[in-house]
Amino acid sequence: MDNQRLLIWAFFGLMAWMTYQTWVQDYGPKPTPAATDQAGDPAAPEVSAPQPLDDDLPEISDSGAPSSLPPAAGTGPSSVATPAAPSIRVTTDVFTLEISTKGGTLQNAVLLKYPVAKDRPDTLVELLDTRPEAIGLIESGVRATAGGAEATHLTALSGEQASYELGAADELTVPLRWADEGGVVIEKRYRFRRGSYAIGLE
Repeated sequence: MDNQRLLIWAFFGLMAWMTYQTWVQDYGPKPTPAATDQAGDPAAPEVSAPQPLDDDLPEISDSGAPSSLPPAAGTGPSSVATPAAPSIRVTTDVFTLEISTKGGTLQNAVLLKYPVAKDRPDTLVELLDTRPEAIGLIESGVRATAGGAEATHLTALSGEQASYELGAADELTVPLRWADEGGVVIEKRYRFRRGSYAIGLE
């Protein structure tokens, strides 16, 4: 009797295994052969080559205007060379600042009322710097159409004094001038006001 039960259970087990194998063949996932290229290696997914970017900037619509602009502030060889020019030191009640006579570039701005940390009161926050590893400058200039005389951020300007202080005044003006051989004169004026971090430019 025990042998018959064993044979019956073995028969059911065999039938279950055969049923599972049949199901796998009919409905199970079928392996897909790897695609090969002409050399016989598995083909890698197609990756389209990146299209070259169009770096050409549109020209200015004004027929007499130059088609290219000066480099942005803090970029290019001209920015790195700016500190070599003489500078004018400006002191107000909120910061000290250096203005390079090369283009009137703003550089070396230090906030007098803001240390970098409470435990370092003598180390003040610097917003502008001429060091190559932390360079930060603000450049500006005047462009002219039809090839006229112009004072760009690379032009050497002249100042009346080597340093300016706001002192007890409410406003301070720092002028820089340039003139060409044809008699064109350009004056760039920086304005500073008491209690203000804004720098006016005319």
